[in-house]
Amino acid sequence: MTPRQVRLEFRGAEAASTVAELQRRCFEEAWGRSAIADLLGMSGVFCVVAAKDAGLGVDTEPWGFIMCRIAADECEVLSFGVLPAVRRRGVARELLATALDHAAENQTNKVFLEVSDGNIAATTLYGGFGFRIVGTRRGYYGDRTELSSDAHVLALDLSDAKSS
Repeated sequence: MTPRQVRLEFRGAEAASTVAELQRRCFEEAWGRSAIADLLGMSGVFCVVAAKDAGLGVDTEPWGFIMCRIAADECEVLSFGVLPAVRRRGVARELLATALDHAAENQTNKVFLEVSDGNIAATTLYGGFGFRIVGTRRGYYGDRTELSSDAHVLALDLSDAKSS
């Protein structure tokens, strides 16, 4: 996927319906539109939405999103998803790179996120950006039974990247 094939836009609370629909199509458990609108209206929260760039300046179907919160010198990835039909085409990489650039521009030193211990594709993506496992949350995803999965807490130290 080249930058010309995907259009990335920073969006605010007006994107709550779009993000809610993307979440519903990406995850078994999605947040509601009002919860997303509330988050997007909070100070320090930003969202980037990816869509096909048709080169016509018109909206096309959204492909994915990343929603983050900056507080002090830290950034947390709150939710991040790409539609199954367009995965493995570089959309997630473009979204994450844009979010990390925005976090760095806003003087954050660390970025945190949680990822299911069974999500190999996401873990590989994050590892390629330099994220490292700093903890585990047992039974974080699912219904907290033997069918639930753990979350790895990952961190990326942006201050190391700034000094190199």
